[in-house]
Amino acid sequence: MPRGYSFLSLLAVASTLLSPAVAQFETRSTLSTSAFPESVAVGDFNHDGKPDLAVAAYFQNDQIMVLLGNGDGTFQSPVNYAAGVGPYSVATADFNRDGNLDLVVADYAIAGTVSVLLGNGDGSFQAGRTYGTPETPKFVAVGNLNGGNKLSLVVMDSPYVSVMPGKATALFSPPLISAQLMRPLRSASATLITTADWT
Repeated sequence: MPRGYSFLSLLAVASTLLSPAVAQFETRSTLSTSAFPESVAVGDFNHDGKPDLAVAAYFQNDQIMVLLGNGDGTFQSPVNYAAGVGPYSVATADFNRDGNLDLVVADYAIAGTVSVLLGNGDGSFQAGRTYGTPETPKFVAVGNLNGGNKLSLVVMDSPYVSVMPGKATALFSPPLISAQLMRPLRSASATLITTADWT
């Protein structure tokens, strides 16, 4: 399906009893969004045990969309929250350790920022706090990079990969340039970043 269409496609997955290792895609439903939905994060934003969605759409008037789940594969109408200019990538985690999921958004525009929206625990989010990055960030990932209990951000702002160490107050330290991508990768336009325990 071409990029740029203003909806998301959801597939329901069900495994068969005869072969538990085999999964089948049964149905598809679509959710209306703004143009160019680029990234989706899934989490329980209101503590009801049902998956909710946060959607970053590049042409969504500098806003992030949150769709609360009904628990049956359908979602409520989206609610918009202000982010930075050109939201492109979204991730979720509990940054301030209050038990509520928060959002971080890569603002892919000339401003060069990421936005952090703290969750209230009822499915709503506070006004975003912005943090500067060296270049225009396109993707953001979350991970525990120092072995402590504070999450950090990893930002792909080509040609750099920046690490923003976390603080207990949900504030993040200025970016540390941990690596500069080789020119061939820059030309190829890297399209994703992630964190994991590689060792």
